[in-house]
Amino acid sequence: MKIKRAIMAVLVGMGMISATWADSTIINTGFAAGDGYSDGDLAGQTDTTGGGGIWTQASDTLPNAFNVDATAGIAENETIAVTSGARTVYLSGATIGNAAKDEWTTVVDFTLKRDAAEGWANASIFTFGLSHIATNALSLSGQSDLTFSVGTEFSDNNIEIKSSVGDLSKLKPIEAGWDDSGAGATDLETEPLRLTAVLRKTSADGYYELSTTLENLTTGSNSVSMLGVVSATNAYQTAQYYLLQSSPALQSGAASDYFTASIDSLSTVLTNNVDLSELVAPVVAVVPGVGQVDLSWDSIVEADQYVVQRTAANVGIGGPYTDVVATITTNGYQDTAVLNGNLYYYIVTATNTATGVSADSDPVAGMPDAPAALVTGAFIDTTFTNTAIYANGDLAAQDKWRANFNTLANAFTVETAGDGFATGLSTVANTNDATVFWRDYSTNNVGAVWSGTLGFKVSVANAPTVEKVVGGVTNQVAVLTAEEAIFDFGLTSNTEGARTDPDDSDDAVITLYQGDDGEIRMGLNARYWSLADFGDNGIQLTAEELGWDPAWNNPSNSVPDFQTDLVELEWSIRKSTNEDYAYSSTIIATVGGNSITSDVKYCTGAYNAGTLWEATTANFVMAHQSPNPDLTEVSVDYVSVAHTNASEVPIIAPRNLASSIGNLSVNLAWALTGQEATGFDIYRSATNESTFILYESNVTNALPYLYVDAGLDDKRVYLYKIKAKFPGGDSDFSEIEAVRALGVSNALGYDPKGALTGGAFNLSKGTGIVSNDVVLFTGGGLNGSWVDETYVKDWEAGTDTWDTNAAPLVYGWVQHDNNDGGAAGMFVGVRDSATQDNIRMKSQGNASLLYVNGGPLDATAQTYTLEGKSANWDSTARPAVRNGSTWYACDTVFNNNVDQSFGDLSTLKWASFSAPAPGDTFVTMPASGDAAYTTRSLDNVTAVGWLREHNELDANRSVAYIRLLTGTTTTAYENWTFGYGIYNEDASSTGDYDNDGINNVTEWGLGGNPANDGNQGIQNHPYGVDDSGGFIYIHPALESWLTTGEPTYTVLENANLVHTDFTDESSSYTINIGGEWSSNRTDFVTVTNIIPAADAVKFFGLEVTE
Repeated sequence: MKIKRAIMAVLVGMGMISATWADSTIINTGFAAGDGYSDGDLAGQTDTTGGGGIWTQASDTLPNAFNVDATAGIAENETIAVTSGARTVYLSGATIGNAAKDEWTTVVDFTLKRDAAEGWANASIFTFGLSHIATNALSLSGQSDLTFSVGTEFSDNNIEIKSSVGDLSKLKPIEAGWDDSGAGATDLETEPLRLTAVLRKTSADGYYELSTTLENLTTGSNSVSMLGVVSATNAYQTAQYYLLQSSPALQSGAASDYFTASIDSLSTVLTNNVDLSELVAPVVAVVPGVGQVDLSWDSIVEADQYVVQRTAANVGIGGPYTDVVATITTNGYQDTAVLNGNLYYYIVTATNTATGVSADSDPVAGMPDAPAALVTGAFIDTTFTNTAIYANGDLAAQDKWRANFNTLANAFTVETAGDGFATGLSTVANTNDATVFWRDYSTNNVGAVWSGTLGFKVSVANAPTVEKVVGGVTNQVAVLTAEEAIFDFGLTSNTEGARTDPDDSDDAVITLYQGDDGEIRMGLNARYWSLADFGDNGIQLTAEELGWDPAWNNPSNSVPDFQTDLVELEWSIRKSTNEDYAYSSTIIATVGGNSITSDVKYCTGAYNAGTLWEATTANFVMAHQSPNPDLTEVSVDYVSVAHTNASEVPIIAPRNLASSIGNLSVNLAWALTGQEATGFDIYRSATNESTFILYESNVTNALPYLYVDAGLDDKRVYLYKIKAKFPGGDSDFSEIEAVRALGVSNALGYDPKGALTGGAFNLSKGTGIVSNDVVLFTGGGLNGSWVDETYVKDWEAGTDTWDTNAAPLVYGWVQHDNNDGGAAGMFVGVRDSATQDNIRMKSQGNASLLYVNGGPLDATAQTYTLEGKSANWDSTARPAVRNGSTWYACDTVFNNNVDQSFGDLSTLKWASFSAPAPGDTFVTMPASGDAAYTTRSLDNVTAVGWLREHNELDANRSVAYIRLLTGTTTTAYENWTFGYGIYNEDASSTGDYDNDGINNVTEWGLGGNPANDGNQGIQNHPYGVDDSGGFIYIHPALESWLTTGEPTYTVLENANLVHTDFTDESSSYTINIGGEWSSNRTDFVTVTNIIPAADAVKFFGLEVTE
């Protein structure tokens, strides 16, 4: 179908500029044979439907911008394998006009479709418009182009029409008629859509005005944009070309375009001498002062005068309004006929006097007041209901609330009725410029505390919805974005900067963070993309605790609930003594009478508020963010703030006490939020939890908190707990850490700790061999290793780098993608630190193996424990060993940045792999759990290392250490008692820790609990006489006994309890081992003893020994 009236969609032409004709058709085509089109590339084809013109390929463009199917009557942007660059055509020979008051109206009918294999992205699918030059690089923001872009948006999957004024019309996926569920979706094509775009050249030099309408022709859903004005100085002077540009919309790693546009029809009509019919409304900024209110706004294109109106004092946003000044031609006004402390509302009207067209601004509020003051004590306490102070409308400029620099109007909107709320509107918060602050400020001394209360509700009533069926009932439920910040409040030192943000160093704010299941987390400077920032010190409230159910996850609710109950917070923020941990906070959250209290939370690292810490004063601030497309709104019901200049350091117990062992030594490490302690007292017990003594007093060290206890007894368990010392007293104890000292040694591995010096330096990778786009490096250093010979010589000369006595040479290979920088794009290096030297690898699309030689070790004859620690690994890094000439990779992968014990080398599961040759594809391994991984007979281990199989990620990958330890080992019985918290003499096999009459080792053998006198294990052992007259005695045995032989079970017998002792006659028994003991004790097997009947009566007993 061809359209009678339309504009700029896929065309354009070059020709004479004329203002003498009215209503000229530039193009009106359906790309069918009847319009002069044939199958194939649009470039080179002649259009006969308008003023005439030949579609011409721009000189600097790629071919096949659009492909015509003349039978179907469409022009489609071709899906071809490209990775960059646009494809552009223009309509050569067409007359397009460009006189003042020329107006172009274009209608484009089209559909969009996408590749099922790809997901979503911010994508410009095709762009069209008027340009100063025939170019391949149409711009949404340049002075030479006036363009409209049809595309999609990643965050909400909308179809959007964009220009240099920003977003114009948009349709949600459901409105466009396709499936936005990502890769694997089935409905991949929109319903027929129509874009109507109007562009008018104004009489103001350099400016055009534009608007769009996007409509679903099947359902009628539509989106009409506001009028926008754009600056295009070059195009205004000389605009000769209408162009159509197809942009490659590629997802990372995709081989071809994954969005395609099929244009069914295109019509553009030029009309001359179109008078102004609409003005852009002024957007007014307000700066209250002492006895005055300053108003300013951008000049409105084609307006030649402005009228400023104002309400009387404190009458509210509804007016009435009267003229303050009838006619001005400037874009600002200072109103001095006002009284301090009174609230006024203003409207500015822009007018074109020749046509009578005018446009009113939204009302804005201003309250003149005395200069900002230094305050302490209670200085905010409001419920937003006092109509003498607050009126419905923008919170900024009411009372002492002010808008941060760049914040748009209505960041928070007051509703004084009922309970009163200041609501962060989602439509404003989507811009990320929605911050207000309290104008008065407080001193920012070390130890200063701001505290108060804040009540709020969260709603997503305006969020996108989908149908959900629960119990046969269908309702619309909210589609929530995962893990997004929605609201911040707290302190700032920068009211003239951008919006308040937890990762800005001038802000210390309590952040509220919404999850996709409706939960809300909160913590100090807790950044929304890092859940770890909330740590153990924040607060988490589930959707049920919050009293809402926006996603309808609770089937007991008859309908979804899109608003939380009132959440009431008691909070404090304190300036600490340590700039690295600049501020701390506490929070008590109460909903429906139930309260949750946080620990003390410090902001640190990238979010430590260091700039604010340096400032001498601070302001209270609130900011609202709205995940798109959630359209979340936060309504603040009340807020109070008080300030005090000094406070005691919070007393916090150490946490996360952990241990590792050296050779008859224990390494302790712990955490203490805030680093404001003056020292630590370490308590130790060498027996049990009841005999702690103060072992070392006032230990002081900077991060990381470490302590080494050496010279310990082999196999003795030591127990530790720690107190932190503060100016105001000692903290509570940390948790107790129990650890068994063992004599161990590093039999083979890389564990340098101080053997490397010199900061960070690259190792020698050699030249590399390129084949099949894979570069293979095998090291270019000493003896074929990666270590440069000069590093070793430096150390021997007493200067620098590598001590081979403590850190063996590192060998290995790296496969690197030659398309990612070639040989220059990969390195293997060393990073020297105070606590650990790390081998670091960086290579995109690589596979690699780094290892050290040693041994040989026989893991079939001796126990070797594999340990390691990595940093920044993905899930494709595995320990590796070489047994003889065969390499094996472990079934267990490295975890990120933790000390990791993988276990006994002989019991781990391994799969073999081969070192690559030049030209081989990237090394990959089966997924963990695959049958290829099995235990191996590792009797000749000569190397240990770490394998990173093929992965596309480009990031630093490092290993701190990997080692095979050997030495004293613990028995199964010792491990069992340790698991019950029974140590040392209390764990004697013949002892009875719980005094239940059953010794410890017997409880082990029978499945009892040695710390619970009510659980003695399996005590009912069946006995009787078999068919031959012999005796039968049945007892349980641990399933592990079948392979380990531990513990020892011995049946003892006695024919006369008075005169003889029990004896072991089991050599004459027939012993049968059956299946599971019972359905609830599957960890035990059944042992049946068939005993010859030498006596008429026999007594039996079971002895269990270690």
